[in-house]
Amino acid sequence: GAPETAIVQCSNFAGDVLDHCADRGVERVVLAGHAGKLVKLAAGIWNTHSRYGDARLETLAALAAAAGAPPTVVTKLLDLPTAEAAAELLAETALGDVWDDVADRVVRRSGERVAKRAAELPLCDCAIVAYDGAVLGRSAALRAAPAASPAPSGPPALELTVVGVGPGADEWLTPAAWRAVRAAEVVAGGRRQLERFAPAGVERVVVGASMDEVAAALRERAGRRVVVLASGDPGFYGIAATLRRLIPEAALRVLPGISSVQLAAALAGRPWSDLAFASAHGLDTAGVVQAAAAHPHVLSLSDAAHPPQAIAAALVAAGLQARVTVVERAGLPDERITAGDAAAIAAGEFDGLSVTFIDREERP
Repeated sequence: GAPETAIVQCSNFAGDVLDHCADRGVERVVLAGHAGKLVKLAAGIWNTHSRYGDARLETLAALAAAAGAPPTVVTKLLDLPTAEAAAELLAETALGDVWDDVADRVVRRSGERVAKRAAELPLCDCAIVAYDGAVLGRSAALRAAPAASPAPSGPPALELTVVGVGPGADEWLTPAAWRAVRAAEVVAGGRRQLERFAPAGVERVVVGASMDEVAAALRERAGRRVVVLASGDPGFYGIAATLRRLIPEAALRVLPGISSVQLAAALAGRPWSDLAFASAHGLDTAGVVQAAAAHPHVLSLSDAAHPPQAIAAALVAAGLQARVTVVERAGLPDERITAGDAAAIAAGEFDGLSVTFIDREERP
C-alpha cells in the first residue's frame, strides 16, 4: 500500500540505506526483496553482492535445524544451488515458517545497526518474496496486521497439538515436535516441561493436579495454536486419552514421542514385545501385582506415591518370587539401572518416575 514516492530501490546496498534512513529521521522502513538477498541481511552481511559474502544456504540450514528439520533436510539445504531452490524444499517439508524467522532476524540486525547512529530508531519491518512475487516470510509486525478477509462467524474451534517430549532431554524430541512447539501461541505442560521446552514469550498453562481446571483453561484459548506437552509418548498411559475424555469437542493432533518403555527396554538390553504392561502411576500397586501373577514378564510405570520399592514390597507381600530391574531417569545424564530380587529392591530408594521390569522367571 505504499505510494511510489516512498519506494526506494537499493540494489545490494541495504546497509547504507538503513544508515541514511537513520540519519534523516525516517520513521519506518520496510525491507522488501528476494529471499536470496534478505537472508544475507539476517546473517549480518550488509552489502548483498556475492563478492562481499554469501551465507545464504548456511543460514537457512542453521535456522531450519533450529526449527526442527531432520539432518537429511539440513544436508540437502547445504547442497542446493540457490535460495529459490531452498524455498521449494522448505515448503515441501512444512518448514516454510523458517522465512518468518529470517524476516525477524533481519529486523533485529537492522535495529542493532541503526542504533549506533540515531537515538530515535526507524521502525523496521521485513517482507521476503520469491521470484514469482509470492510472499515467503514476514516479520512479526507484518504478520500481526489484520487479515484482508473477514473473520469466520461462530465460535473459534479448539485445536490441540499433543506433543510427546520423550524422556525429557532435548535430544529425544522429534523434529516434528520441535516445529509444533516453536509455532505455538500457547504451551501447556508440567512446570519442568515448560521450563525446558516452551519458547520465550509464549503464553504458558501449567498442568497441575486438577485436569478439569486445565481443560477449562484450554477451552478459553480456542482459536489459538495450543500445544500440550506430554511426558514420554502421550498415547502410552499419557494425557491424550484424558483430553479426549474431558474435551471431546477438541480436534486433537498427537505427535508421538519416545516412550519410557522403549527407552528403558533399550537401556536394559531386552525386547519389549513379550512384556505385559501395568501402571501404578496415579493408581496403586494392586494392578501391577495382578499382572505379575498372570504374566512372567511385566513392565510397570510408577509415581512418587507408588515408587518401585513399593511395587517390589507388594510383590513380596503377595508371595511372588521375582527379579526386579529398575530404570531411573532414563535418557537423562544421571540415569541409573538397578537389578535384584524383589526383597532387595523393596529395601532400596528409587525415583518415583521410573520404569520397573518384573520377571518371575530368571532370564537366561
